[in-house]
Amino acid sequence: MKYPKEIRDFLYQVFEIYDIRGYVGNCDGIKFEIRTKETNHALPHVHAEYAEFNISIEIATGKILAGNLPRKNEKMAVDWVLANKEKLLNEWSNIAISATSNLTKTRLNRRFI
Repeated sequence: MKYPKEIRDFLYQVFEIYDIRGYVGNCDGIKFEIRTKETNHALPHVHAEYAEFNISIEIATGKILAGNLPRKNEKMAVDWVLANKEKLLNEWSNIAISATSNLTKTRLNRRFI
């Protein structure tokens, strides 16, 4: 379910929800990372960035979920993700668990003087 931006912004502000990003690799100048604060796709995936281009790649299948890279770099990125599938799925689980654990405090818990 996707919530309106105003509701998401309110919740992020009140509960101080932060984006956790995990750098998971590099291949020929393509940087790979996992991000937790997203609403458009919940499948285990990585973000691949090259210059000003970026894509999201589903870890299990290598399917492009969003974005674009130059054709040559896109193929290299997908091949790298598939070659590192097990490692990436473990990283996804670790980062997702970190994102849902009690890492943040609510502003409601603060003492006001």
